[in-house]
Amino acid sequence: MLTCTSKELPVLQRAVEWLGYRDGRVYLEQTAAASRGAGSRTYGNPRLYFTLRNGTLLPFDRLSFGERRFIAFLYYVALLREHDAPIVDELTNGMHHRMVEACLEQVRVRQCFFATQSPLLLDPLAFSSVGEVERAFILASRIVEGDEDRMMWNQMSAHEAQEFYQDYLVGIQHVNDILRVRGLW
Repeated sequence: MLTCTSKELPVLQRAVEWLGYRDGRVYLEQTAAASRGAGSRTYGNPRLYFTLRNGTLLPFDRLSFGERRFIAFLYYVALLREHDAPIVDELTNGMHHRMVEACLEQVRVRQCFFATQSPLLLDPLAFSSVGEVERAFILASRIVEGDEDRMMWNQMSAHEAQEFYQDYLVGIQHVNDILRVRGLW
């Protein structure tokens, strides 16, 4: 059996810190080393446990749906190479807004592709120019012409980006509110 603590695994340490646990551990069982050569070992069947602040041990399967998704996202991002672009579907499902913000913080400097039906995912985004707004969003629309039903994808027009950015600078509305009011969501 191999044991790694949150002090030894940065991804596990981030999960512990953001979820407010005292620590975390992963246990790995040694598996049969099929044709690996003398002295090599393989491990599998990972089991994660977290310790609450009061000392209670909590297995991974007792975490909430959102907490498990959060940890899976952190693990996924940790496995990516430096220039890989994460592709994520419905990140916000089951997650508290602080978890979503923490996920976005993990990928802030990367190009990312998020597919979502929830505009709340976009609220933590920050913009410093109209050009950033133009590049940030890919809008989907449904086109129905006769028997043809298809999706069309495009970036905001320069005019749409300018109007969005002006509203954004006012600072009253959330990103999702601006998109919905402007008919872009």
